[in-house]
Amino acid sequence: MNICLTGNTFHPIAKGELITGYNIAASDLVNSFFYYSAENQIYCLYEPWQIQQAALENMLRHEKVDSERIHLISEYDLLFRGVSRLPKMDILHSVKEDAIPLISMRQAMKSDIPVTFTLHGIAEQHLIMDFFYPMLLLPFKPYDAVICTSESVRKTIENMFHRLEDIVNRTLSVSSPIKHQIRLEKIPLGVDISNFKPLDKIRCRKKFGFETDEFIILWFGRFSDLFKADLFPLLHVFHKLLLNNKDKKLRLILAGSQDVGTDYAGKMYSEAQHIGIEKYVSIIFNHEIEKRSELYSACDVFTSPIDNIQETFGLTPVEAMACGVPQVVSDWDGYRDTVGKETGFLIKTSWTNCMEDIATADYLPSNVNRRRMLQCHLQVRSVAVDCTDYYEKLQLLIDKPHLRQAFSEASRRRAVEHFSLQNTVKQTEALWCDLYESASVSNGDFQYMNIPMIDYCNDFQYYPTQMLKEEKIFEATEYGKTTSVKELLQYPIFNQTVEEAILPEYIMKYMLEVGSVSMSDVINKYSDFGESQVKREIMYLYKYDMIRPV
Repeated sequence: MNICLTGNTFHPIAKGELITGYNIAASDLVNSFFYYSAENQIYCLYEPWQIQQAALENMLRHEKVDSERIHLISEYDLLFRGVSRLPKMDILHSVKEDAIPLISMRQAMKSDIPVTFTLHGIAEQHLIMDFFYPMLLLPFKPYDAVICTSESVRKTIENMFHRLEDIVNRTLSVSSPIKHQIRLEKIPLGVDISNFKPLDKIRCRKKFGFETDEFIILWFGRFSDLFKADLFPLLHVFHKLLLNNKDKKLRLILAGSQDVGTDYAGKMYSEAQHIGIEKYVSIIFNHEIEKRSELYSACDVFTSPIDNIQETFGLTPVEAMACGVPQVVSDWDGYRDTVGKETGFLIKTSWTNCMEDIATADYLPSNVNRRRMLQCHLQVRSVAVDCTDYYEKLQLLIDKPHLRQAFSEASRRRAVEHFSLQNTVKQTEALWCDLYESASVSNGDFQYMNIPMIDYCNDFQYYPTQMLKEEKIFEATEYGKTTSVKELLQYPIFNQTVEEAILPEYIMKYMLEVGSVSMSDVINKYSDFGESQVKREIMYLYKYDMIRPV
């Protein structure tokens, strides 16, 4: 099979900057398809001169990668030269939520190619109009699939589709009810089990300066109550543990990264000072951690009181699991799928139907960013992680070292069996085979449909004084005859990445040789380039007074 792989999730991360689970998960998916895919050929699209290109080229040099079956394809090459430059594709897949770009590419290919993509977030209000309605109204097929990373996500999307289908069908009064065609398939994310593995606890503790006889509880993630987890209940529970375990050395580690301009970690440390437990609380930022597996292995228990609908899976419990560290986490969304009874405990969570005023008024406050922040704050504020249940389960692990050991051993087994990157790739490839078979028996029912987009020169034709036709004749100006194109205002990144940047010099040389010439003649002269490319560069020369219409 030929797989077209898309999805640019790579970006440079400076020291102290935020690292999100989304970026890690999506980038790991690209890695895993390079390293572990059994498919015949992978054609990976990239944008030239961006960090994505360097990251992909670096992956190709890895000893695990069979570079003979991995092909890097410039997105600009396809954009300006056409998708026909690709060989016949059997699957179009994105490691992130590229539903509309994928189906647009398929329409351009005019072929029954299954489209699949992995969903990492569904909690933003704008996704109703930008994602879910298009999923109903655009030509997705029964041989396409949304890959949901947890059962809760799959059920949530199914529920949202049913609600929107009802709204659309009642509003439009259509004769044939609209119903989503795309399949919803659950495939969990995975971690690199060769990297995340049990390490020597004493050695790891020495590296971080922890005492060998401490009972260490670790939280690791994004420092944000709005987009990850409210950590106050964790501090409260830890305070109770300290009061009731005075004969033991307890330590809470809060580790991770946070958005530039925010200091939720500092807020948590101030709260620890306020309740008098700051000497038992350590905060470690991501750039201070050489290997996350060493931090996990230094600890006795991993915990995460997640309470946010932004979460769809949750990689950190699985990373801890792979390192043989028991988990005490919220009974929430993807955590419910990953943390088994033999590896740790789920903490009871509760919500109530209390968001109707917000859900039905996505227009106030009028500032979009403030509205988003308010909605996040009210959602997080209304989800309760049961502190009594939380305390009891952590206390149980403090009291029973044999239970911790059993959880530790089972954790490593479960991670290897169910949550490796290899497992994620294997399940995805099985899905691709199924979809490919379904598309093969679709009786060639592919129907071409233009995906709604801005048609710039048609939609905005009333803006300029005139729209020039291909018959328009141009000639060089006196300025153009005495000035080099290289002296014009240049944009280096454009010149480096877009091949038509070389056209102005060619066109100018041609015009100086032949005198006046029509736009259509120039198009024919440089037929190796697309018609639109040649027209744009003619207009560029006209804009800078190098040529003029006759």
